[in-house]
Amino acid sequence: MPMQTVAAVVVAGPSEGEGFTTTSVTPGVAGAITALILAAAVLLLAMDMTRRIRRLQARQRIEAKLDAEEAAEREAAEREAAERESAARGDDGAVDPSRGADPRGEAGPAERGDDDGSSDRLS
Repeated sequence: MPMQTVAAVVVAGPSEGEGFTTTSVTPGVAGAITALILAAAVLLLAMDMTRRIRRLQARQRIEAKLDAEEAAEREAAEREAAERESAARGDDGAVDPSRGADPRGEAGPAERGDDDGSSDRLS
C-alpha cells in the first residue's frame, strides 16, 4: 500500500456512515447469544450466593443456640457446685439477721439507722 493511500485513510478519519444504518449495525445472533449466556451466569451466581448466605445464617443461629445452652449448663454447674460447697460448710443460705443483708458482715442500712426510705441512686 503506497504511503499516500495510508495518509489519506488516516487523515479522513471515521467514515460518514456510508452504507451503515441503525438497522444494519446490530449485535446480531452472536451478541444475543452472548447476552443470554451472561444473563444466565448472573442468575446462577445470584442463586448460589443466596443459598450460601442462608446456609451461613443457619449456622450462626445454631452456634448461638449452642452457646446459650453451654452458658446455661455452665451456670447450672456453678450453681450446683456453690450449693454443694454451701452444704459442705453447713450453710443453709439464710441471712443472719444480726449481720444484716451484707454477706461480708457489714451492717445494712437498717442496722446502721440510715434507712430513710430514699433510694441509693447518685444524684
